[in-house]
Amino acid sequence: MMMFYRRESFKQFLQRYPIISLIIASNVAVFLYMGLVNGIWGSTPLVIKGGILPSEFIDGEYWRFVTYAFLHDGLTHLIMNMFFLIIIAPPLEVMIGKLRMLFLFGFTILSTSFIVSIGSQAGVGASGFTYGILGLYIYIVVFRKGFLDVNSRKIVLIWTIIGWVSTLLIPGISVLGHFGGFVGGFIFGMLAIRRNTLKHWSSI
Repeated sequence: MMMFYRRESFKQFLQRYPIISLIIASNVAVFLYMGLVNGIWGSTPLVIKGGILPSEFIDGEYWRFVTYAFLHDGLTHLIMNMFFLIIIAPPLEVMIGKLRMLFLFGFTILSTSFIVSIGSQAGVGASGFTYGILGLYIYIVVFRKGFLDVNSRKIVLIWTIIGWVSTLLIPGISVLGHFGGFVGGFIFGMLAIRRNTLKHWSSI
């Protein structure tokens, strides 16, 4: 039974993975609101409206450390991030539990915004969280080997390599954002994940 093969119906997905479902629904709702109600799409207007900025430009608007993660600068950007979440996040929600998944989301979007803010980049999007998921998976692969089968560990490594090659080669991608999320996910594993807090992925 493949860990990353999604075979649930829409209803089953919502019931089994409520945290990921809520995060995806929130991102889609904000995307529609910003585009249809405010008429704002495109990277620069969204960054100005609620994106994360280098620290010298934040000027007390610390809510940006959260709002950036719900903004996407186009349909392709949104679909790529949400598709990635649909594929890789559900097994992790089962393995670490709903509450830890929620904390992982908060922890990684803050670690992402912190790293971005001390650099020179600005941006929007939930990809910091997706890389945080990869970072936590890598922690599990390295330190909690028994909770993933060999094939699933290989898939995690392949996804991670593809993700970082894409990050480094494709223009316009926030390297700092992905790095902040990835490191945040790994650190979250060190702080919050113990052997007795994990479920084996076959529980899915």
